Amino acid sequence: AHGGEDGVRHAVRSVMADFDLTLALTGHKSLAELGPDSLIRT
Repeated sequence: AHGGEDGVRHAVRSVMADFDLTLALTGHKSLAELGPDSLIRT
């Protein structure tokens, strides 16, 4: 990542924040709540 170790930290934190937001927007409180029934087939 650009910026060396600090850049990697920033990238990982950004991915984690996006995932946390996605969990919240889908009504899940934690990763443990996700399962096969969390997927919707269209």
